[in-house]
Amino acid sequence: MGLTKLAAALTLATAALLGGAGAATAATASAPAAQPAAVQAARSCGYYSGTATFRLGSTGSGVREIQCLVNLMVGGKKLDVDGIFGANTDSVIRSIQRCAGLAADGIVGPKTWQALRSTKTC
Repeated sequence: MGLTKLAAALTLATAALLGGAGAATAATASAPAAQPAAVQAARSCGYYSGTATFRLGSTGSGVREIQCLVNLMVGGKKLDVDGIFGANTDSVIRSIQRCAGLAADGIVGPKTWQALRSTKTC
């Protein structure tokens, strides 16, 4: 089931549970439901879903996720998705941190993860 249909079904079920399944149900069923903000504002490549800290010298699936998200954020292939946090990854992360108004320290922690996973482009 698509997100729009799922959202409409949930809206209908909620209205029915709350006793307001009358006129609101008909209007809701015909109008496409907007995606929740969390769905709209989240981006993922599927390598890693956590928020652990990564920096120059880090390796693994978390770094692959960072590199892939960078490529999505800049609208093209900026980094090789090789899982090695090298000088190129460090440099691009610092640029993205500046763009996002964060301290440009090259360390990917919770705030940088949030910026990378947002739909904003730099």
